[in-house]
Amino acid sequence: MYDEKYLNLLKNDDNKITGDGFLPTPQYPIYYFQLFLTYRCTRRCLYCYMYEQNVDKLLDMSDETFDKLCEWIPIQYNKLPFLHSTIIWVGGDHLLVTDKVKKLMDSVFNQCPGISSYMFTNGDLLHKINWDHMDKVHGFGLNITNVDLKEIQNRISIIEQHLPKKISKYNFTNSTMNTVSTTHIVATLDDFNLDRMGDIVRFGIETGHGLRFFRSSFNVNNEPYKEYLLKKLHSICDMLEHYKNHNYIINTVGFLDHFIPKRDLMDGIVITHCGNQSSVINPIGDVSICTFAVNTQETIVGNIFNNKSINESKKIRNSWACTPDLYDDCKDCKVRYICGGGCKHDNLKAYGKRIGKYPFCQIHKEIYPRLNELHDWRLM
Repeated sequence: MYDEKYLNLLKNDDNKITGDGFLPTPQYPIYYFQLFLTYRCTRRCLYCYMYEQNVDKLLDMSDETFDKLCEWIPIQYNKLPFLHSTIIWVGGDHLLVTDKVKKLMDSVFNQCPGISSYMFTNGDLLHKINWDHMDKVHGFGLNITNVDLKEIQNRISIIEQHLPKKISKYNFTNSTMNTVSTTHIVATLDDFNLDRMGDIVRFGIETGHGLRFFRSSFNVNNEPYKEYLLKKLHSICDMLEHYKNHNYIINTVGFLDHFIPKRDLMDGIVITHCGNQSSVINPIGDVSICTFAVNTQETIVGNIFNNKSINESKKIRNSWACTPDLYDDCKDCKVRYICGGGCKHDNLKAYGKRIGKYPFCQIHKEIYPRLNELHDWRLM
């Protein structure tokens, strides 16, 4: 969670913390409602965190739970100290239930003036959906899975036919472009995508699309994987330096796992939203604090039917929040306020407990400072 003294400086006359945009940097504090209206998907990717969930018993949110969710979000939104919130459509793939996307967004937007919407999808169904249902989705994270880059470009073109690029003074990647794409290319770094990561980065930069990569959590104890990942990421940073030297504007805010750029790495402000700045809702209405463990009992802090405020679950939320000063290994680390001590879900997978040295610690120590230096600060 942000430092309270810092947040007080950002509050407006209504005691709401102000901000704009999608990114929870110190300039843009935001609360996240992450929704699973369905666990269904057109694919079964082996690295997907949904394999850890007991998803076969209930794939879709019932009408009763859905109607309650439409009521619950505005109630919670108006109790939050944040002026801006974002609905993140995770899953599952919500292109399978666009009618519910439309209904929920129409309901919520009428009651929550500071809310936006962003959808993760593999894009398999982009050519089949009713785009009138997507009028309040402001951006897409296109999970590219194992699809070739030519097809990714086709899918991006479909999105941008219906969701125009935003005019911007600055650009996410290429200084020759005068617009910012509302579509980000997202890839989990399994063996296939790790091997072709250079091609993905090159494609994203040269076409002007934001990039975001996730580590494969199933490899938390796989030392050869982590060694190869570190080597590959250094080569990617070298590539980004090359592009920056050729007048490309580089945005590394969400490039790898965390929201990276900070002018002062040691300012004492943890900028990740884990624990205290998001609520993850599964199809039965359980409220979890972890996207990757949405059905895990110890991450569940309530249910939308019990009408409790999000703020009433602070004790459990704090136990999952990032704790960069808790571990001896973190105390002198210059990226601890970006990393936040690492993902506790990954720790749980690696050690069977939340507390411990983060399995990808060395990668964060070496790569985050490089990404931070590469970022073009005119974007902030």
